[in-house]
Amino acid sequence: MAKSETGTQLLARLGARPSLSGLESALFGSEPVSGSVYEFYGGEGTGKTEMTLHLTAKCILPESWHDVPLGGKDTGVIVVDTEYKFPVFRLAVILEHRIKAAMEKSSIVASAAAKEETKSKSFGCTENGNTNLGQNVDAFSEEDIERFIQNCLRNLHILQCGSSFQFLMSMCSLESLISNNPNISMIVIDTISAYYWVEKCQVPDGQQAMDSVMKPIISVLSDYVRDYNTVVLCVKSALCVHRSSQKSGQRSKGDNSPHPDSSVQSASSLSRELNASDHFEFLGKLWNKFVTKRFTFTQSAVSTGQDFSVTASKEGQTTKVKFKIFDSGIYFIP
Repeated sequence: MAKSETGTQLLARLGARPSLSGLESALFGSEPVSGSVYEFYGGEGTGKTEMTLHLTAKCILPESWHDVPLGGKDTGVIVVDTEYKFPVFRLAVILEHRIKAAMEKSSIVASAAAKEETKSKSFGCTENGNTNLGQNVDAFSEEDIERFIQNCLRNLHILQCGSSFQFLMSMCSLESLISNNPNISMIVIDTISAYYWVEKCQVPDGQQAMDSVMKPIISVLSDYVRDYNTVVLCVKSALCVHRSSQKSGQRSKGDNSPHPDSSVQSASSLSRELNASDHFEFLGKLWNKFVTKRFTFTQSAVSTGQDFSVTASKEGQTTKVKFKIFDSGIYFIP
């Protein structure tokens, strides 16, 4: 029997959801495109989660607040937290910094516009200046900003799971949430590789075994991508990389265990300067085919601190972007 749906669910499925086009031009260009699947891949401490928070903040913020441009999309985001560590407090801090920076910029623009209007009047000009931008910015208290951040966080839906079974059940349960919330445009999974080693111990070695594990997950996500035009963003840790990515003769300290697959090795203590070519699809061929575009994150030490970079790979084409991480969030290096 075909599954029935309410009128609201039908409209949510067939209606146009908020577009994420132009969400972050430095990273995506004119993307992300509705119905796409993006993967953030890299070692620990390479900025994957920080970039996820950066994009989530831009999604849940509105376009403006009291005439202060914020550049947000005012869309809903679902976060599937597979490791019980999604940093909501850090997200709130990023939101606060972004809001205050926008208010300060608007105040400066409004002040300059007011001076220009005064100057024009002194020369007998009658054209009215526009000083509405950022008006009464100084009148907002910390409590006002805190309440506004809380309202923005209402666009965020977090599901936590502690096993591969709970993860699959959580993924299946998302349809009701998505169908009843037509403003949801993005699903974030942090991380898609959380239960890899557990599954690997339970199934025989080989790509086909992982394909059987990932197939039901891919099937559910495919339905959401196809039926609701959502963007899917998955964080994947560099649990395995090609042996060629480690310098010849080097081994992780204390790592004397044999490697079950001769083509890959554990990446837990490897250099964080992975290249896009170092990627090894340990989640199987089906997952590799399902991903629309992969972003490989790396980290390198420089004289001014730490630089991060992300390389986008799609159909043999690669583009690289550098960025820094501050208390206020991500800053892209021109």
